[in-house]
This record gives sequence, structure tokens and C-alpha cells, in this order.
Amino acid sequence: PGLTGVTVEPDGLVRIGSATTHHRLERDDLIHADVPLLSVAESKIGNIRIRNQGTLGGNICFADPHSDPTPPLLVYQATVVLQSGAQAPRELPVEEFVRDAYSTAIEPGELVTAIRCRPLPSGLGQCYLRSERFTRPTANVAVACRAEDSQVHELRLAVGSVCTPARRLRELEAGLDGVAVDDLETAIADHRALLATVLDPHSDALGSRQYKLHLVETLLRRALHSATKAGSEA
Repeated sequence: PGLTGVTVEPDGLVRIGSATTHHRLERDDLIHADVPLLSVAESKIGNIRIRNQGTLGGNICFADPHSDPTPPLLVYQATVVLQSGAQAPRELPVEEFVRDAYSTAIEPGELVTAIRCRPLPSGLGQCYLRSERFTRPTANVAVACRAEDSQVHELRLAVGSVCTPARRLRELEAGLDGVAVDDLETAIADHRALLATVLDPHSDALGSRQYKLHLVETLLRRALHSATKAGSEA
């Protein structure tokens, strides 16, 4: 009891029971309304059989670096609630919980009971995009920003699959703050070296280092274009 379902807590955070299936999350009205990027990401996972059986808690505990939900969870400043017996629960940000590929901060005897997401302030446009191979993301980005006076502010940028673990790009967020919407493509290209340093992707069967960086840059550019348009229409 209590490990499934979606509720809004008194402080406005969206609480998701860890055993809630992906399929339920992609269709849940509260998720659609308050944390829509998670709904989009959930709808991309595997196939309908996987989404009917797999759960959000199982996904983050498995810590597959090619995870759809993780970048949106980073944008929503999500935390993981862990419980061990009768002890008081402890709570960790997702970026501290997922330590590496298939490695988390969960301790022996602990159970992930919930994931708590903080909805974005009103007026921020949002977008989730990915490139995929065999139904798994090879690169995915989640972005949010406010478009005001033809400039972008309050950016949140998260990237997954090309790096382990998924990362919130706070340095790039700061570098793009105040940039004119029409200049975003150039500004992202100007931060190519920063992306390479922060993400540090490795060449493998899914692509070369250069290809992965180009893919992330392209997805960020497209996602920010969609987010700024959505934000200006909100």
C-alpha cells in the first residue's frame, strides 16, 4: 500500500509511488498537467508490454544510462525517497541517487518508496527530445526556459544517454541566460567546448565522440526552439 499512484502533496510537489507503471504515468492527468515532460518520456519507453510491467522506481534503481525518465526528473528537481524498516525515510536528489551506470546510492535493506517532482513555475516552455536505436535512447534531452522580451531566462537543461549518469547542464544554463532567442543556435555552438568537457562522451558502437556531441547540440537546439515557442504562447 502506498507504493503506487500519483498525488499532489500540500507543498505542491508531485509524489509518484515507486511501483507506479510507466503506462499509468504516460496517461495520468496529474502528470500531464504538472510534470508533462515525464509523461512524454514515459510514452517513449520500450513498447506497451514493457510500459505495462516496468515501473518508475525500477527504472531509476536499475540505473541504465540509456534512461528516458532521468533527464525530465533532473529538470523537475526530483528527489528519491528511501525507507528502511521503521527508520525515518531519507531523501536524495536524483542526481545524487544515480551514481554511475547501474550504480545507485541505495543502501542494503532500503526500499525506494517514492519519487517527488517539483513542477516548474508557470510560463516556462518545456520540451523532451531523443534519438533512438532499437527503442532505447542513444541521446536524450529535457529542457525548460522562459522566453521574455525575445530572450531566454530560467533555463533548465538536462542530457542523458551520452554520459553516465545523466547530467543537468548548469554551466550551459548560465551561459545561455539572457541570450536572444534568435541567437540560441550560435550561442550553443559557442559552448561546444563546454559540452565536450562536461559530458565527455566516449566513442562506442552507438557513435563516435564527435557524433554524440553533434547529436546533443542538435537536440538541445531543437528542444530550446520548441520550448521558447511554447513558453511565449503560454
